[in-house]
Amino acid sequence: MIDVKGLTRHYEGRPVIADLTFSVPRGQVLGLLGASGAGKSTTLRILTGYLGATSGTASVADRDVVAQSREARRRLGYAPQTVALYPEMRVASYLDAMCRLRGVRPGVRRFRVDQALATCGLADRRREIIGRLPGIARRRLGLAQAVVHDPEVLLLDDPAAGLDAEQAGETRDLVAELGRQRTVVLASRALADASAVCDRALVLRQGRVVADDAPAELGRRLGQGQREVVALVRGDPAGVERHVRSIDGAAKVALADLGDGDHRLTVTGDREDLQDAVARVIVEHGFRLKELSSRAARSDDALLDLLTEDSS
Repeated sequence: MIDVKGLTRHYEGRPVIADLTFSVPRGQVLGLLGASGAGKSTTLRILTGYLGATSGTASVADRDVVAQSREARRRLGYAPQTVALYPEMRVASYLDAMCRLRGVRPGVRRFRVDQALATCGLADRRREIIGRLPGIARRRLGLAQAVVHDPEVLLLDDPAAGLDAEQAGETRDLVAELGRQRTVVLASRALADASAVCDRALVLRQGRVVADDAPAELGRRLGQGQREVVALVRGDPAGVERHVRSIDGAAKVALADLGDGDHRLTVTGDREDLQDAVARVIVEHGFRLKELSSRAARSDDALLDLLTEDSS
């Protein structure tokens, strides 16, 4: 459904994406992952025909996005990070206008609007004025306008960005629902988004693909499940660090000077009893342990940042 070959886009002489090549079969939900500036949004904009490529080709449903732009765009829906919503319009009227713009036949417009409202959880808001909607409802309306014409391909640019944990979870559920009968490309900087809804993930670094795998496998490679222990200690810093580094399973040790003889010790590893092991070493070697805490080593965002920084 999507075929990209050698896609390159320069901005002010610098490649935003470089020799990007990938394909997405019918029915697949693909995560396009990367840190800010990795080239995710640029790739989606080229697929929509909004931006031109410096070189390379891209097609949607076997239609070239340049030579057959109108036909390609008929077959896709697009929800950018900021959707153009008109605050003075009512919800259903706005979606009806989107149908008209996209050439939906008059006889099926009402059905398409009703279907999009129901799918996106907005059926009870059809007559509300857009400017009075809460933020999460506006986000859902942005997704509704992307599917109101029933496209074969759906391009979503970070739909859960800026939402709290509960809202982000609801949005991922909605994306999963929208992807049941469509080919979807979901751009995001959070591995959690891909893990929740995607069959496959491409990771971009400086406009190039550095990983192409199942989200679960990416998580395994990046060390999901590791623990991070943070201790506030007093004593000789070189001695503390030396003894803690001897702990079996301590993959990474960092020490920061807090002044007044105190140091913050951060230890990362995959052993279940890492916190107990760190505390035991500190105390047994005569250092003063003032505070101790443990948490998951990295958030999904930080895991993704690690991959995009360390891969080449």
